[in-house]
This record gives sequence, structure tokens and C-alpha cells, in this order.
Amino acid sequence: MPLHLPHPHVPHPHMNVRVLTVFALVSLPLLAVGAMVVLGAGQSELRTTYGHQLSQAAEQTAATLDTYMYRRVIDVSRMGRIPSLREAAARSSAEPFDANRMQTLDYEWRSQGVPAELQNTIDGPTAVYLRDIVARDSIYREILLADRHGRLVASSDISSDYDQSDEDWWQTAFGDGRTGRVDLADVRWDDSARTYAIDISVPV
Repeated sequence: MPLHLPHPHVPHPHMNVRVLTVFALVSLPLLAVGAMVVLGAGQSELRTTYGHQLSQAAEQTAATLDTYMYRRVIDVSRMGRIPSLREAAARSSAEPFDANRMQTLDYEWRSQGVPAELQNTIDGPTAVYLRDIVARDSIYREILLADRHGRLVASSDISSDYDQSDEDWWQTAFGDGRTGRVDLADVRWDDSARTYAIDISVPV
């Protein structure tokens, strides 16, 4: 016959409200501080990771820009060795130099427009050749060719002045008058090209 045993009486645990309240008051600030520490650590790690990614992106961009500008410097250096440009600069350099005459022509150029005797600098064969280069490659806004005295030989467009001897690019390219040097200038406003530009100057 079946045997029935009475279920033992299990008393419900008594909850001490005061103890629970004290525990909550003590633990909640600790939990809040812990959460802030975890969030702060996470944000710091995120900033570090994001900063590292930005740093890598900046380095890659700088390397790409360096490569691009180096290629442009090589292109302009090759341009400076084109026989027809060298011959034009040599012919102009061989002409007698009169500083006063150059200043007079420069004043007329700036105040009245291109003097008739200098019209060849903007529509002669060398100027047309330079203008064709600018037309084919829009990265070039202006190409100037000057002789060893700073007189403008040819220009892809009407330059702001005739006397180039006071221009930084000419002084750098001319150097000591024997070897000269290649230079890549900082970004600046160019009055002649009417835009912000980077000068690449090379000796011819």
C-alpha cells in the first residue's frame, strides 16, 4: 500500500530591509564608479584607435602627395631641358643687357599692357608651345621662361610683369649663375595666374 509522507515545512527566508537598503546604498555608487571607469577606458581605447587610424591616413596622404609632387618636379625639370626652350633662353641671354631699358619695358608692361616689341613673349612659337602644355594639363596654370638677366622670354599667358629678376622662383632657379637649382615653393597667391599655386622652378 502506498506510503504518504508529509512535505516538510520550508520556512521562507526573511529579508532584512535595512540590510538590503544599506547594501544598495553602498553598492550603487560603486557600480556607478565602475561603469564610469569602464566607459572611460572604452572611450580612451576608441580615441587611441581612431587617432592611430587618422595618423595612418595622414601618413598615406602625405606619401601620396610627396610622390605626386616629385613626379611634377621631374616633369618640369625635363621641360627645362627641351632644346627649343633652351635655345630661346640662350638667344635672349646673348642679347645686350640694359637694366634701365628693362625697367622701362617692365613699367610699360604693367601699366599699359604688353609693349609691341615684346609681343613675341606671348604669341611667339615658344609662348604657343608653353600655352599648349597648359591647355593639355590643367594642373599647370602658368609657365614662364626667363633668360639669365630675368627678362621674360616666353609665357603661357600674359604675366603680371616683364622683369622676373625680383621673383623668388627666378632667383632660386638662377642660383649662382652657373648651376642654379630646382625648388618647390610653398602654397601662395599668384597675382599673374590669379590663383593659389605652388611654384616649381628649374634652371634652364
